[in-house]
Amino acid sequence: MITLSILAIHLHKPIKKSEFTFLDPTIANMDIDQFLEIQSSLNVKYSPLKDSINKIFAEYGTNKSAFYFEDLRTGAWVGIKEKEAFMSGSLLKVPTMAAIMRDVEDGRLKLSDKVTIIKEDIDPRFSVMYKDGYGYDITIRELIGILANHSDNTADLALRRQLEFGSYADAMFGLGLPYKNMYNNTQGNSASISPKDFSNIFRSLYYSSYLKRPSSEFILMLLSDTVFKKGVAAGLPKGVRYSTKIGIWEDFVHECGIVYTKNPYLFCVMTDGVSTERALAMIRDVSHETYWYVDTFDLK
Repeated sequence: MITLSILAIHLHKPIKKSEFTFLDPTIANMDIDQFLEIQSSLNVKYSPLKDSINKIFAEYGTNKSAFYFEDLRTGAWVGIKEKEAFMSGSLLKVPTMAAIMRDVEDGRLKLSDKVTIIKEDIDPRFSVMYKDGYGYDITIRELIGILANHSDNTADLALRRQLEFGSYADAMFGLGLPYKNMYNNTQGNSASISPKDFSNIFRSLYYSSYLKRPSSEFILMLLSDTVFKKGVAAGLPKGVRYSTKIGIWEDFVHECGIVYTKNPYLFCVMTDGVSTERALAMIRDVSHETYWYVDTFDLK
């Protein structure tokens, strides 16, 4: 069986209402008018960052890469081909987690519920669970942890079986994805998504606009402790927190999420037609450039 010691603390420690360390720190005791007033008083410009990222893309010779950045304090954003659609791959495993947590909130499921892994769940293409075969029981809590930590296909399929018809589509819609993404994915078609559209998911989690705060915190906490360290994480100084989802398949690599600096921001890079190693190196460099730009930028 898979060793879950890495996730044990996160998975079994109850989240107190005062411990929302991955959510927006200002909204707990603030109404919407107060938030909008503060946001409108801030003035920032990120066009120089866009120029820097364009240079990195040029250095790597990528003809189809996209970038989206959004300052979560001000709403200011910049993008490069941010509306261009890419194969979504494993990025859309985040709505699986959200749909499960919504059912937990509604009382239809419990994190302690056990799921029997069946033959149809096994997917060796991107999975550590497939090595254990099928016919054994595992809790929903453990499955979500494995899904977040390893982007595990087998865990994703097992969790989706627990959802009622429409629950996954409801999560996609509730997290802010456009109808076209929701329709393609729920119809079994190859779903595509743009960096700007996918960033809606992490924004929703950050502000807890779809899930309740403990559930959003739980998902973001798990996504902060993945085994994938060569992209966004490699471009950040040691100790800087982040919460991201990666998607890797054949000729594309994507990584999107939140970086928690003094000015937290959404970050999303999508690539196509680049080797995995080269794409991860580029994402690392974009992450590094973005972090240092934000870190040295003073809000006025």
